[in-house]
Amino acid sequence: MFSLKRKQPKSAAVSVPETAVIIPFPSAKVPERSVTVKGQQTYEQIAKKIGFTPEELVRNQVLSFLSENAIKVYDYAEVDAYMVQERKKAGKKFWMWRPLRDKDIIEDFCWGCDEYNTAAYDGYYEAGDDACRPYERLVPHYALEKVLRLESKFKNKVAFFVSDYADPKPDPFIGVRSRRCADVEDPSDDMIIFDVWKEPGFGIKR
Repeated sequence: MFSLKRKQPKSAAVSVPETAVIIPFPSAKVPERSVTVKGQQTYEQIAKKIGFTPEELVRNQVLSFLSENAIKVYDYAEVDAYMVQERKKAGKKFWMWRPLRDKDIIEDFCWGCDEYNTAAYDGYYEAGDDACRPYERLVPHYALEKVLRLESKFKNKVAFFVSDYADPKPDPFIGVRSRRCADVEDPSDDMIIFDVWKEPGFGIKR
């Protein structure tokens, strides 16, 4: 496995005293299309003919699908700031991304880790880290329905992840990203967060 010296994520703003501000719960909105429908269809037709499916293309396709289906997404920076606040309250060192299922594990890859493949930043993922093992709790049906819709459309091009910080009530967020990974990762560029639920109290919407 290769390790990554990941750049500080965009979501990691200048630190402020913990008592100075209370981070509100993140907001969500339907993403805007980055290109016209016709322009994207034309590009995808050419890309398909030559077998070209880079990470950025998959991300744009997912965002377009979410936009067309009025599925809201959460701003990564807001989610990161909120998760940092909550894991600090719980006395945890990091929050991490965990694969939703075994099939979502992306082997031989990590982000947010140091040269020893150990956690270095919030929002990290490392396939060999037990803290990043596949998610074991129940996920509300409304979130699973979105997973089904996305997977039906994109098949094995995408993988799904759930946020966690080893706490009984982490209020998990769920995200989707391309299985293809860039050499240098900033998860705020790749993870598209499309739902969240409240723990404990399975199935309660935030």
